[in-house]
Amino acid sequence: MLTAQLGHEPDAPLQFSLGFRWKEQPAWQCLVRYLVDWAEQAGDVSEHKLLVGQLEQLVATSLLSCQAHNFSDEPLARRSTVLPRHVKRVQEYLQAHAHETIRAEALAEIAGVSLRSLYAGFQDFCGMSPMQYLRHTRLERVRGDLLAGPVSGGVASVALRWGFAHMGRFSAEYKDRFGESPSQTLRRA
Repeated sequence: MLTAQLGHEPDAPLQFSLGFRWKEQPAWQCLVRYLVDWAEQAGDVSEHKLLVGQLEQLVATSLLSCQAHNFSDEPLARRSTVLPRHVKRVQEYLQAHAHETIRAEALAEIAGVSLRSLYAGFQDFCGMSPMQYLRHTRLERVRGDLLAGPVSGGVASVALRWGFAHMGRFSAEYKDRFGESPSQTLRRA
């Protein structure tokens, strides 16, 4: 599964990071709910070998996309260089509405595809989920605001305006993304 996503044989064993934050992963939560519902309705799962194999692949792919691992930063193999219309539509929507509360289900409706197709499209072409894309967009907006100059209320007010309520987590994500703390960015403005 990892080989298919990377487009080449990995040069090291796959190692997942500890502390899977599954509550912050809508795609994972949706998958678990689906698996529970399916298992309750399917009865004897061993009678559905083809479906079980497909579900195993779905679980493995979802885990690779939701949980950080030692290949998370490596670019994924692209099936095509043309961005699908539904992915582009959602990207444009997220860019225009990053300041609003956004649910994954609403994004699927905007895209006109299933939630699963939306997540698969984003994973294939952006290397992240739509909600991760939104988070990255919001981080970019915070950075832009900080670089624009003096900010009343400081870093915390800007972070809150863009939906980051947990300052410690926000600062860590910001530093991972930009290589400096938000306060360092503000001082450079």
